[in-house]
Amino acid sequence: MTNIDYYESIPLNQLSAFALSELLKAKPEYASRCDFSKLNGEAWSSLLSVCPEFADRCDWDKLNHSHWITLLSNQPQFLDNCNRDKLDFPYVAWNELLAKQPKFVDICPFALLWSGGDFKVFQLLANPNFPNFDWDDVSVWDWIDILNMLPQYEDKCPWEDFDSIAWCNLLCVKPLYSDRCRCWNEFNGTAWNQLLTAQPQFADKCDKWHEFNGSEWSNLLAVQPQFADKCNWEKLEDFDWISLLRDQPQFVNKCNREKLIIAEQFWLLLINQPQFAENYIWDKFNGTWSGLLEYQPQFADKCDKWDEFHGFEWSKLLSAQPQFANKCKWEKLNRHDWGNLLVVQPQFVDKCDDLNQISSWGELLEIQPQFADKCKWDRIPSYQWVDLLKVQPQFADKCDKWDEFESYEWSWLLRKHPQFVDKCNLKEFSWLDWLNLLQKQVQFLDQCPYKKK
Repeated sequence: MTNIDYYESIPLNQLSAFALSELLKAKPEYASRCDFSKLNGEAWSSLLSVCPEFADRCDWDKLNHSHWITLLSNQPQFLDNCNRDKLDFPYVAWNELLAKQPKFVDICPFALLWSGGDFKVFQLLANPNFPNFDWDDVSVWDWIDILNMLPQYEDKCPWEDFDSIAWCNLLCVKPLYSDRCRCWNEFNGTAWNQLLTAQPQFADKCDKWHEFNGSEWSNLLAVQPQFADKCNWEKLEDFDWISLLRDQPQFVNKCNREKLIIAEQFWLLLINQPQFAENYIWDKFNGTWSGLLEYQPQFADKCDKWDEFHGFEWSKLLSAQPQFANKCKWEKLNRHDWGNLLVVQPQFVDKCDDLNQISSWGELLEIQPQFADKCKWDRIPSYQWVDLLKVQPQFADKCDKWDEFESYEWSWLLRKHPQFVDKCNLKEFSWLDWLNLLQKQVQFLDQCPYKKK
């Protein structure tokens, strides 16, 4: 029985958000019987990355920054559905997104503020006719991105600068350059594992199968199961088996199942492959019950450790599975746990004895502004005020932290709400702050000391 077969055997209203998205990806014909409101942001980004046809059912507000990175990397057409405040990704996240979707460079604030390094290359990728491009300033690693996206520039590439590591990374994304590679014999086992995971057609060139460790075999076979006949199964440790079977359960007959069942990480396998619970002796369960029930709530009748859950475990579990509220020891939740829970499940507010203790009022009011009459405004730190006012500007009269905002925070806030400019000292802006602000609010150009004379 596969995990999908197992999910089909359970009433759909009992499936977790994770399980429901997995089922819909495999069998979209179940859509008419599913309650899409159960899907959280993570489940939506996973589902729409594979099945974009469900977009008209999506509650886009459930997606946070990391969910949007995942979704836009796979389905860039959904950019118009993204609230642009949620595009305030950190530098690393923009790098990740632009590597897959370079055309988004035009809306990337870092690319607009800094024309060097990685973002210079992204600008070329977004605009192949980028004027006066300095090829001498391109690293080997940037060349991998350029050759992948713009192969017409291969005649400018310094091929002699590529070592075996660079060649491995290039061939993973652009195998057509394999005839230029002269260092196949320099690839070690790790490099071959990486390459074959992405480009299995090079298997006949590999002579390093014996160098693969258990983790590498697990990673390779999870994606390329056709290489199973070359695997030295004895190299796989417990966690390697768990990782492999989560994606390729058919290999269960290759492992010592009795040993696997008592492995410390066995519960992680049940998250993805709950059918392995058949004949399982639950008294031997030594994993994290709250973590398993968050994804597979149908095992609740097997759990005898409810009293041992910590407050943060209750917060996370009830955020995903509120039906377990009757088992919760509410006094275990601390101020952080309550803040995290009420953002997702505001109906539990009457279970909280002291709302004043909540540590993340700003984050709570961003999503649940109806709690404003219960808020102790002086408990909100300045950094939470900036994010809160971007989304809920109506609370401006409650803010007493204006003088504590950093200049870069002001530039982001004024991009969205220029009406707050009278509370800001624009003289403290750096040229980066000005560029960030003027990208959205050009009416401030006359006040910019860096404008061209």
